[in-house]
Amino acid sequence: MTTLSSRSPRPNGGRSPLRPAGAAAFTLIELLVGIAIIAILASILLPSLQRAKARGVSTSCLNNTRQLGIMNHQYSDAYSGWYCPLYDGKSGWDASFKSDFSIDEDSKGLLAAGIGGASSGSNRVCLCPAIKDSYNTSWASVNSGYGYNEFLGAEASWSGGLRWKGVKNSRLRIPALTVMFADCGYLSGSNVEPSSYLRAPEGRDGSYSSSGTAAFRHSGSVNAVFADGHSESRSEIFTGGKADADGIITGFISDDNRNYDPDWR
Repeated sequence: MTTLSSRSPRPNGGRSPLRPAGAAAFTLIELLVGIAIIAILASILLPSLQRAKARGVSTSCLNNTRQLGIMNHQYSDAYSGWYCPLYDGKSGWDASFKSDFSIDEDSKGLLAAGIGGASSGSNRVCLCPAIKDSYNTSWASVNSGYGYNEFLGAEASWSGGLRWKGVKNSRLRIPALTVMFADCGYLSGSNVEPSSYLRAPEGRDGSYSSSGTAAFRHSGSVNAVFADGHSESRSEIFTGGKADADGIITGFISDDNRNYDPDWR
């Protein structure tokens, strides 16, 4: 008499249905090799992704500076060729912001006020996307970071006296050479803090300034808009200062006042 087994036979000759015929389990060495390959690929791709992200931030920043240049030309068109004041003793050209990035209607920046204010959402043009929230902003309006060339706008002191009359757009000899706004900051402790006042190497009075305020915060480059309306990124640093904890260097975009002084010959 034939006795039947109580166990049902396994399909495929007893092989597991989850493993194809002839396949073997991965060995430890094969797993380690696979992990190593993935790690190598990640190490190759990650810097490329970081560079792509940095380029995106820099492109956004360039667009901001271009818009600021357009706004200042709108201002000069409305005020007989005079550029927006740099500082009036109480507020600066740059807008003051609320926590949601809308302009504080009680303390508009001079540029925003001069062209009739700015709509919600466009206020970010005053904020460089590379600026960190933790930065101190005691020397600039909240969320600033673009400096305005000290030669262009009028500047009044706290006492009300006029320190600098500013210039008209017709006075610029070479607009394509004269910077209007640029990434700006000053070295304070271990950080380059944002600033809204772009100093020239020799100042307005010809005296050398040791505190360059152009901030080369985009992978060693600074973004700027010039008086003819074009924006560009520059990587050559003149009279460079000490780098901060993030590697940002402050300096000047020219070794003399040629890129700052509208009367430069």
